Amino acid sequence: MKHARRCWPIAITLCVLFLSCLMWYKVKDYGAKMSQDFRLRERPRENRTDGDGKDKKEVVFVLILAHYRSGSTYLSEVFNSNPEAFFVFEPILGIEKKLQTEKYAASVGEHWNSTKTQKGVHKISKSSWNSSVTLVLENIFRCRLNELPDEVIRSQFMMTKSRRHEGYSKCVAQNMEDCITLLTKICLASKIRTIKVIRLHGKNDILMYLMRTYPNLRLLKLVRDPRGIIVSRKRLGKRNKSYEQLSVHLCREMELDICNYIDVFESYPGRVMKIVYEDMAENPYQSIEDIYSFLHQPIQEDMVRAVLAMSSAKSEGWVYGTDRSDSTRTAYAWKWRLTPDSTRRIDGLCTVVYHYAGYCRLRHDRQLWNHKDKLRVRGGGISAKEACMKNAGSHI
Repeated sequence: MKHARRCWPIAITLCVLFLSCLMWYKVKDYGAKMSQDFRLRERPRENRTDGDGKDKKEVVFVLILAHYRSGSTYLSEVFNSNPEAFFVFEPILGIEKKLQTEKYAASVGEHWNSTKTQKGVHKISKSSWNSSVTLVLENIFRCRLNELPDEVIRSQFMMTKSRRHEGYSKCVAQNMEDCITLLTKICLASKIRTIKVIRLHGKNDILMYLMRTYPNLRLLKLVRDPRGIIVSRKRLGKRNKSYEQLSVHLCREMELDICNYIDVFESYPGRVMKIVYEDMAENPYQSIEDIYSFLHQPIQEDMVRAVLAMSSAKSEGWVYGTDRSDSTRTAYAWKWRLTPDSTRRIDGLCTVVYHYAGYCRLRHDRQLWNHKDKLRVRGGGISAKEACMKNAGSHI
């Protein structure tokens, strides 16, 4: 009995040591797993590209072409929520802000071919602008992030909108070199590299060059009802302009895109997809299926859940955000804000867009208040060339 009592402390000590070793091993293993996802959510897989960004295996490049307040951020979430995608938000914004300043234009002088206007602001030549933008897009697609200009790297929007780069702003401020290294690893490991732009209106030469140079590039041309865009823009800082004034600028801009891109659309018909915002708002899951089928990529369930959650959120999100309690109601909210006269004036200016995307003119005043009448034909619309030829002010 005395011998048994002496054994108890030894047995307890051995058990404690065993449990301590087991806990230490589990903590160590957990820490190793966490380190793989540490800082900027880096998720390394097999390296699909070499150091120069040239593809070893096929990687899909996606360029989203859109307009301000056309639902482009909503569409971007189809990629931003995908753990297999590298998403960059508005990289051209940094270039635009930099080039618009007189100080910068004067400092670069002849290199940018800058010319001084009557107001004393330097205007950058078209060729210089195009070459700068093209180079930035190429460097992102090829993961040459260390070659991006400072104004792009430090742009407040470029990476901060991406879910996989949530620590980007802090990272850049603390150590830019380490930050770019981490981002490059994420980029190289991605299956899809996506860039969203709203500043390439009518830049047919840039698109033709990119499509010709990169056979794995796909274009997503987003279109939204101009009446919805105009109402949204007026709510966000354009209150001093009438709906008619806003529509003149917007309809010209959208027509310029559609008609100037005819060469791209006809030269690469299997690599360009037209996406109508209202289709996404009404049936987001079907739109996701269509987009990923077009890209020949698998659908990620996490991504689907995120997009569907945005479309039926518990409450309306920030005006620049993507959360909507009812995405369909948001898409057609313009019908309760425009008068019949304003609607008809916009209709007369946006003929090309209506033909291209299948939108309908207002025939009777009561259509504005009829919830069932969407004033569009789902799946309707014709080719860009046909739409432009139908318009009296055709570019062809």
